Amino acid sequence: MKMIQLCVHDFDGNGFRTFDASPGNVNVHTACRQAVGDIFGSVILKFYDESGGLKNRAPVELMSDLLVKNPLLIDVAHNYYQSNRVALDSFMPEGKGFLLGWHTNPVMALAELFTRRKLQILTAEISAEQCGDDTWPQLTKNFDVFWREIKATPDSYTAILSSGHDYFIKRVFDLWDLELPDVMVTDDDMRAIEQGNGIAPYKPDPQLMYEVWDRFESRTGLRSDQYQTIYFGDDAEKDGGLAESAGVPFYHFGDSDPKGFDTTKDWLDRVPLVGRNVA
Repeated sequence: MKMIQLCVHDFDGNGFRTFDASPGNVNVHTACRQAVGDIFGSVILKFYDESGGLKNRAPVELMSDLLVKNPLLIDVAHNYYQSNRVALDSFMPEGKGFLLGWHTNPVMALAELFTRRKLQILTAEISAEQCGDDTWPQLTKNFDVFWREIKATPDSYTAILSSGHDYFIKRVFDLWDLELPDVMVTDDDMRAIEQGNGIAPYKPDPQLMYEVWDRFESRTGLRSDQYQTIYFGDDAEKDGGLAESAGVPFYHFGDSDPKGFDTTKDWLDRVPLVGRNVA
């Protein structure tokens, strides 16, 4: 049965292979590691490495862990920001991110600074144009075909829900000549949301999906009972957990996972889902 459908996608590792190295040997993991070292120095970088590196943690989650290790990091970070603020501020669109308050909310301030430095590193690696196997980042297998199928199907809409960042995501969609999503909620939006505990939400918090729905319904005028949501992601714990807590069907991209989600490594396998009731 056909119905109005909102197809929500993760970005990194799901639609685009940002965890693969660029021609300059940079990926999400190496950019995060470099950002930690540049901002905080070798001692904290050693702790970061020994604790397992990024581990798909959102910036707020990662900075919370680092701040526990050394509460004085806020002063180190503030000094780094003051020396590099003009370049770093250029990577955050107006109205996005967290207004830096170094001592009122140190975790959020650290997350904001880390994000901007990471973006500075990663954005320099995006290919200026498509150049075959050297294009970075590459698409996951047939993601462009699946995305265009959704865009071409009446009453089917797209969203990106990602721990990534607006500036980078838009640049990558432009690189691959793909139409931007109808709705986009990124870590830049989440860092701008004040919660009771002062910490921005991150996956698998269902508040992220609620934010997608609020924006989608504001844009389309639809009510929640007038459409169905499907969520696609590559992380069974964070993406799958978010889908379960939000009560939406989840389809996994990548290798098989221990949670038993429906999994594929080729987006052509998902084309039959477009515009169909999958409840």
